[in-house]
Amino acid sequence: MARKLAKAKSAPITKAKAKSAPNTKLSGQKASSDNPPSSPLKALDAASSKPFNKMSKLSFERRISADLPQTSLFDIFSLFCPRQMVDDWVQYTNARYVKLPRHAEGPRTKRCRQNTWKPTSADEIYLFLGILIYMTVFPVPRVSLYWDTSSKTPNHPIARFMSRDRFQLLYRNFCT
Repeated sequence: MARKLAKAKSAPITKAKAKSAPNTKLSGQKASSDNPPSSPLKALDAASSKPFNKMSKLSFERRISADLPQTSLFDIFSLFCPRQMVDDWVQYTNARYVKLPRHAEGPRTKRCRQNTWKPTSADEIYLFLGILIYMTVFPVPRVSLYWDTSSKTPNHPIARFMSRDRFQLLYRNFCT
């Protein structure tokens, strides 16, 4: 059986097989004019096509809207994430936390991050979102490097505002 398959694979394509498979070409044979092209698209005639004209740059007035708050950047950010929406996220996130079941407790799980959960607040969620934005502006290969204090890596200011373990807990349990 294996020999028959090997012979079938190595057998050359004949003209009869080539006619049954219209998209395959015989090796060394040029495409003839009687075979239709495999694409349904037709070539454009030079008379029917028009040259491409680039659009000129449109100018518009660039200014910050007068409706935006001028007091702080947080006020502008709160237009996109209003306090009521963040309060809902706090409720969802606090409800999502699940303590590990009693049968799963052991020496490792007693001190695991998941069991150190404390309810979050809207201010902490705003801080969490700020840290996520900071991480997109200053990317590093691993999240833990933002809290690394070695001299080989730059010191990131987010380490002063939230611990790595708390960030990872919020990241794991954050719910919108």
